[in-house]
Amino acid sequence: MRHIFFDLDGTLTDSREGIIRCLRHALAAVGRSAPGDSVLERTIGLPLREVLAELTGDTGNGLGDLALQAYRERYRALGMFENRIYPGVVECLVGLQASGRSLYVVTAKVAQFAEQILVHFGIRSFFSAVYGPDLSGEAARKAPLIRRALSAEGLDPRQVVMVGDRAEDIEGARANGLRAIAVGWGYGSSDELTAARPDLLVEDAAGLCAALMAGSPGGGGA
Repeated sequence: MRHIFFDLDGTLTDSREGIIRCLRHALAAVGRSAPGDSVLERTIGLPLREVLAELTGDTGNGLGDLALQAYRERYRALGMFENRIYPGVVECLVGLQASGRSLYVVTAKVAQFAEQILVHFGIRSFFSAVYGPDLSGEAARKAPLIRRALSAEGLDPRQVVMVGDRAEDIEGARANGLRAIAVGWGYGSSDELTAARPDLLVEDAAGLCAALMAGSPGGGGA
């Protein structure tokens, strides 16, 4: 595993506070009530345009797009910085970079926002490149994002592992012939991750780093 693809929300950073506040703001802006925080949390890491279309009940009336506009207004100003790096992540990145592995971010978050967040937290320099959708929100699913990253970097999928906290990450990796490691500290439930059958499920950054430094996430499902 010479090359490592990292998800962002729920894997490198805990963005729950900012995203939930922005979702609530977006729904209020279009006259929709928001469900409870536990429901909103389950949407983190999924394509935002699809999430807002579902939450607003958009059936072609444009509410989803209006909500997306309101979301991004607050997100640019405040939401992206209502965020924190998970414990042990920086130390893990330091060790992986020192070992000669190449690191990338592959996220459903708009790429320019992901870049800003990584710079804000002082960890952009660990990553060779950042892959995510543009502001249109199209092609935000993990499978095509991973495929684009592999093609752009000229990487052999057999030498790449995807690290993420949602079934979307695991399934996207599998669709492209990558191994996958699920992290247990993010937004995917235990049931969701177990059903996705990653190559390994780790519970803290130290365990993740140990698995990646060992060169193999192990065999069998989680």
